[in-house]
Amino acid sequence: MKTALSGRVFVDVQASGVPGNGVLLEVAWAAGEGRVHCFTVRPPAGASVPAIVRTLTGITPDESSRGIPLAEAAHLLRAALASGILVAHHAQYELKWLGWLTGMPLTDFVCTRELARGKLPGLRAFGLRAVAGYLGWPLPELRRAREHVEATRFVWLNMPMAPEPAGSRVKREERLSAPDAPGVYEMLDSSGAVLYVGKSRSIRKRLASWFTGRHGGGAGELSARAHSVRWTVCSCAFTASMLEARRILELDPPCNRAGRPSRRRCCYLGADWRLYGDPPESGAFRGPFPSEASLKGLLLAHGLQGGEDAGELTALLPALRELCPDGNLFRLGLVCFRREEPEEPTDMDRLLGGVAYGALLARRGALLRFLRGCTVHWSGGDMPEPLAWPDPEGELKLLGAFLAGLRELDADGLSPRIEVPGKQNLSTDQIHELLRVV
Repeated sequence: MKTALSGRVFVDVQASGVPGNGVLLEVAWAAGEGRVHCFTVRPPAGASVPAIVRTLTGITPDESSRGIPLAEAAHLLRAALASGILVAHHAQYELKWLGWLTGMPLTDFVCTRELARGKLPGLRAFGLRAVAGYLGWPLPELRRAREHVEATRFVWLNMPMAPEPAGSRVKREERLSAPDAPGVYEMLDSSGAVLYVGKSRSIRKRLASWFTGRHGGGAGELSARAHSVRWTVCSCAFTASMLEARRILELDPPCNRAGRPSRRRCCYLGADWRLYGDPPESGAFRGPFPSEASLKGLLLAHGLQGGEDAGELTALLPALRELCPDGNLFRLGLVCFRREEPEEPTDMDRLLGGVAYGALLARRGALLRFLRGCTVHWSGGDMPEPLAWPDPEGELKLLGAFLAGLRELDADGLSPRIEVPGKQNLSTDQIHELLRVV
């Protein structure tokens, strides 16, 4: 498109919610091809920012406290916005905050997201990451206003003049050249950085589902951002499962949700029922656990057993729901505790489910210590390296991949056999019991 930059003001706002019940965190703008001006904004006294917003933006409370006052931000923006037509990617959202902050009637603006819907109709996602990534501007993982202004300006400059049937930068020929075999695949952005690591029994079929499927959301955004793919063929689904876990730990790809070292900080439960960030130096302990939230039900139940008035259970259950909002956590615990999922679990079911989930993870921690250094053999192959990883977060992820791959071998009738150095090796019946319990 190579549209002129003069008379355009590119803006971005990072905030929680909308004006009235949200908090403004950061604003940035750039007039034409000029430099980007970016400021964090000091929130009002007593304002609360959700933890998820802090995680997504990386704006810490300390950084917010050093920001400029709202009045100063409003003064700076009034002068900037009066100098040209406002351009933002999600203009309707930015307009709410900018209008609230400056009091200006912002009626002359361009929304690059709506522009992309008309110029790139084949895309399956139209967020800034998807559109900018497709056009060749990879955004960093944290959502910061400065980087978003730069990306919005790039999108404005590089949008095609006429609509083009945009689908993916990964060519069909490249996808079809992938083998119909088990293995691990990686999706790369325009700079060659790895966006996502996955595994499949058939690399070719899995790539086809990513780039030709109808599902949108995260899959649509990833397919838009990917510019190339590469893969590694494995001997079976088990080795693919193990290799995927290792690659995720090594590369920390931003589009993988599970198993990333940057998104997980393990904890340990000591014999004194206190939580530790590292294994206690003395005394028995259980772990590693993937998070403190996974232990809340267990700790609440322990508090009741420790002599607290059982009548306080009614008061504790709302706290349990607040501390453990993840439905999957409760669901998995209930499945383990009751061997079936109730249609409408009671509060007591939920508490017991949290306890069961904590116990499940404790068994995994014990199993991890037992299996460290083991090797796996099966009909027609074996695991090339012993089960080991230098840090506990990685080991916990690797254990999940190990169990998933073991199930694959067992389901395929390949008779898996586990050898544990210096310990009794696991028989086929013991492996079946292991998979049933864990």
